[in-house]
Amino acid sequence: MITIGNYTKLNISNKLLGIVCLGFIALLSSCKDDPKPDIFFEGDPIPGLKFYYPPKAYAYNDRSAKLSPDGTKLAFVNTNVASTDAPKPFGLYLFYLKTKKFKLVKELCFSPDWSPDGARLVFNYARSLMSLGNIYEADSSGNNVKQVSASIGGGPVAYSPDGKKIGFLNANATLDNQNTFGVYENGNVNFYDMQAGFYDWNPARDEVIGIVRNDKPFFRTFKSIGGTPLEDIIPPQDSNPNDLQYSPDGTRLVYSNFQGVWVMNSDGTNAKRILPSYLFSNNRKPFRLHCASPSWHPDGKHIVYEHFTIINPHLEPISNINVTEGYLEYYIVDVEKALSVSNL
Repeated sequence: MITIGNYTKLNISNKLLGIVCLGFIALLSSCKDDPKPDIFFEGDPIPGLKFYYPPKAYAYNDRSAKLSPDGTKLAFVNTNVASTDAPKPFGLYLFYLKTKKFKLVKELCFSPDWSPDGARLVFNYARSLMSLGNIYEADSSGNNVKQVSASIGGGPVAYSPDGKKIGFLNANATLDNQNTFGVYENGNVNFYDMQAGFYDWNPARDEVIGIVRNDKPFFRTFKSIGGTPLEDIIPPQDSNPNDLQYSPDGTRLVYSNFQGVWVMNSDGTNAKRILPSYLFSNNRKPFRLHCASPSWHPDGKHIVYEHFTIINPHLEPISNINVTEGYLEYYIVDVEKALSVSNL
């Protein structure tokens, strides 16, 4: 397995020729053991966001860190209470990219989303990991935190394209009660029968998208008012998809699963895995990198994602919880470059 993390530098300077040659020598050597080594473009880490995770610490999948529309702040959830270098306690934070400073918005929160104008931040708050979520809002600085709805949210929350509504996954829905899509607006809540877990609004059309979870999970689009099914989108890999999100112009989707991070057109065509996860792969691939929880950069050309580098490959994951020692960072990757490089 070869990672070409500095692919974009190959044509910048002749000084890197030696490094490039060594990289190709390593590539040829690796082919003896693996006839098709994995090649992918990782992008670059966001400076100031590198957290050590000791063994047996929960280390990933915070339901997507998200950049503010102006690109100055990253909203992310830190679950790493065991690390000496990560902010504490477990909760939702703002990270200011220029000053490298953190601000705690609220403890025990997850699934942040920015309003289209960047003035507000919506998120889920749960008093415990087993309790129903309460939907909260804060201003763009993480202040003036207020509850907007109680004991109904259980997963992703997202603003509508006009910023007037908040869509959420109804945690009270059951197999017999499929009102899984909730909409909050002006103090009122309406539920719609999507028969799918809500994930995001389409910024270009009056539609939302969710994930239908059965033996082979797939994506389904709906009218945002009324919940009328529109289209089923079958992903090429159906192993536990999450973090489904439209690009800012609505033309693409990004999501992650046990194989890594995928990009596809919004109609389901041209799906391609751009980043790997080796946590759940077979033993032929070493457990050394886990890429997950992608979200779109406001420019629509890049993706922000969680990049977990494993430094102790002898400890294996249990179920969906990472108990492997390593470092968690947040990376930004150019989508077009990642698509052109990846052979995953």
